[in-house]
Amino acid sequence: MKRILMNTALLLAVLLVFSCNQSPLFYNISKETPPKNPIIAGQPSKIVEFSGQLYAANGTVWVYAGSSWTRLASQPAGNVRDVAATTGALYALTVDGTGSLSTTLYKSTNGTSWTPVSNTPSYPILGGGLFGAGDTLFVGAKNSGGTSAAVLYDNNGSLTVALDNITTSGSVPGTLAGAVKMGTNYYLAVTGMGVYASSLTSFSSANPITGSTDTKYRLNGLIAVGNKVVAVGSGGYMLAGDSTTGFSEVSGACDTSYPYTGALAVWTDPSNSANKLLLVGRRYSTYTNGYWEIGLTTSGDLPGTVSLNKPGSSSPTTVTDKSTYEQSLGQKVLTALYQAPGGTLGTTLFASTLKDGLWAYRNGTWNAEE
Repeated sequence: MKRILMNTALLLAVLLVFSCNQSPLFYNISKETPPKNPIIAGQPSKIVEFSGQLYAANGTVWVYAGSSWTRLASQPAGNVRDVAATTGALYALTVDGTGSLSTTLYKSTNGTSWTPVSNTPSYPILGGGLFGAGDTLFVGAKNSGGTSAAVLYDNNGSLTVALDNITTSGSVPGTLAGAVKMGTNYYLAVTGMGVYASSLTSFSSANPITGSTDTKYRLNGLIAVGNKVVAVGSGGYMLAGDSTTGFSEVSGACDTSYPYTGALAVWTDPSNSANKLLLVGRRYSTYTNGYWEIGLTTSGDLPGTVSLNKPGSSSPTTVTDKSTYEQSLGQKVLTALYQAPGGTLGTTLFASTLKDGLWAYRNGTWNAEE
């Protein structure tokens, strides 16, 4: 009996030591939120706003009016790969069948009926990026052989060439990575080439802006932040500038250990509109992804030197608990970020993930949208 009691005591002591050594594991488990099945599954497109509603796609178009996501009643023909919006129209890029060569761009001015946009025969393959910039839609395209690329824009229902033959020195067709409008200029980020700026009809003579052309940047995202245009790339670099001053690397935001995914959004604190953050998707490892938070000035501009902060580690922040974030969205690779603009749509923050569907931050936690 004494031997049994001694062995029992020894076993309890070992279990106690083991449990103490594993306390971080149990702590992490306590911060996990029960996963939900995403209603918009797989790899959703970016989220866009048009005429008071939000839209996203994952083969079909989904719509959000402020409470839940539902399939849009009227769908364009084909498999919807991406959506975009301008001030006057909603767009959907579709693929017919399984081949990537049969692509069609559809346009809707009312969110219910779709009209195909006429394409140019020189670049029939669409899909190298789709972005609305103010009042104009831009789309990347390739020639029938896939050896040359261009950026097209919607010219009253017909696609017209803006940037022609955007092919890198290695004969690799460029891809449209982002488009924004600032002042009278449209800014276009092209992978392997740089950032261009021009009025709509003058891109044929435009050259990449100084400071944006280094191929190590591998540009994959573009956004307007205050009085500057910000570009990021999978090389781990962030650039800021404009057509007058050129672009330069942002101090404190360039780290090749953390490639940027191209997901970008400006977030406004719902409780204090003076607090604004630039949110930037990042990649690092299997369980360390999510996004950085960068504090902006009171005027909404980037500071001279930025700090890349994890959500929940500083103030202001998008989340109430850092550990809960790290055990949920912080592990996912993000392809898009978007904050609803307010009003009847609310101010919910949404994220499209690489393979885990559409997520949202609700009730203090990140989880998939059901």
